[in-house]
Amino acid sequence: MAKFESRSRYVLTVLWITTTLLIAMFVPDISKVISVIGGISAFFIFIFPGLCLMFAMRSEPVSCKTR
Repeated sequence: MAKFESRSRYVLTVLWITTTLLIAMFVPDISKVISVIGGISAFFIFIFPGLCLMFAMRSEPVSCKTR
């Protein structure tokens, strides 16, 4: 399992660097890239934690007082 995790991290890193390089080469206006990155980061900052909390509350037994 550790080999799979190491390999998947390596592949994800290479994909991330390749994607970044391709975007830098082919997108002439950086403001469009920044707006997309801002939208993605807003999702991870505001929406993703709430979704995680909702799914955790469904899967774990929680008392009414805690809710």
